[in-house]
Amino acid sequence: MLFFLLLLVVLMVTDMEIAPLGAYQEDYMSRKQNNCIKGIFILLILMSHYTQYCDLGGPFDAAYWAARMHIGQGVVAMFLFYSGYGMMESIRKKGFPYVRRIPVFRFLKVWWNFFLAVLCYLVMDLILKIHYPWTHILLSFVGYKSLGNSDWYMFAIFVLYLLTFLAFFLVKWKDGMAGYIAGTVLMFLLTTGAVYWEIRMGRSPWTYNTMLIYPLGMAFSLLRPKVEALLTKDGLIYGAVFLAVMLVYMYSYIHRGDRFMIYTVWVYAFTAAILLLTMKVSFKSWVLEWFGKNLFWVYILQRIPMILLEHFGMIDRHRYFCFVIVFITTICLTLLFDRTVEKATNDLFAKLDSRTAAGQSNGSPQGTDK
Repeated sequence: MLFFLLLLVVLMVTDMEIAPLGAYQEDYMSRKQNNCIKGIFILLILMSHYTQYCDLGGPFDAAYWAARMHIGQGVVAMFLFYSGYGMMESIRKKGFPYVRRIPVFRFLKVWWNFFLAVLCYLVMDLILKIHYPWTHILLSFVGYKSLGNSDWYMFAIFVLYLLTFLAFFLVKWKDGMAGYIAGTVLMFLLTTGAVYWEIRMGRSPWTYNTMLIYPLGMAFSLLRPKVEALLTKDGLIYGAVFLAVMLVYMYSYIHRGDRFMIYTVWVYAFTAAILLLTMKVSFKSWVLEWFGKNLFWVYILQRIPMILLEHFGMIDRHRYFCFVIVFITTICLTLLFDRTVEKATNDLFAKLDSRTAAGQSNGSPQGTDK
């Protein structure tokens, strides 16, 4: 797997731009740059998930395992950070009318695509004669359980979307920055409550130990001008902050298994380090951008070829060749679902959006804020 990891490094350095001394990348939070970063981590997730279906004991696998174990749940950190940041940016630009849209146009839209993908796993399981209890199947359609698909991250996203709606619905009476700050603080509290609920439910640590990064992204949206003003004021300040972040990172990494809050400090430091890096380094690979842009389908569909190859006993005999098959098949499935399911979903919700807009213009109850 080390060779595949090196190929990812090649993609990262292709057309990479490093800002000169004293300068910074102005596009480090642009959609294109964020997609490139997400593309890096979704490919790491693809490799990580694949290793769950085969035994890797080759001489070049040890280095990959070391990197995989070091990053751990950090592979999803930037997904949650960018998601929280994007949500806060949308709320700031569109106000409370956007908050009212979250249950349908964020939660329901993503859930519908997830539902259709999980339905494919259910059909595949029936064909392969893999059976689950009905309660397990029903919970799988919200990501609480799995039919073979990746699940916990989607459940976390669904919870975070609903908590975002609740937090900003409760502070809708407060306009402007005060309302955004109050909503973000409330999001931290609600997310912390959701995390401890999952702990009480006996959920595995990886299902909740990165959730608090989402409100961190929201907070960065509010603090970004001040953060940039501080970091770009002097190169020494940037260097000192980066050094401090790395020191916190190393200390918290050593003790991250001790308790949940130390783990949170570690993933915060990991996120901050990536953010500081992107302020100086810009990734330009169109391949990484494509994977980041199609993150959802790559994430949710990649296990289909893995399950099939494992079922027919091919992975253990041809583990590295099968990874190439998984990689290519995942791309093909992503293209298929993007051009069919995604397009149909977008058309469906576009019609719903137009009807909502028509209702607002006609002064119907659905177009009022109260």
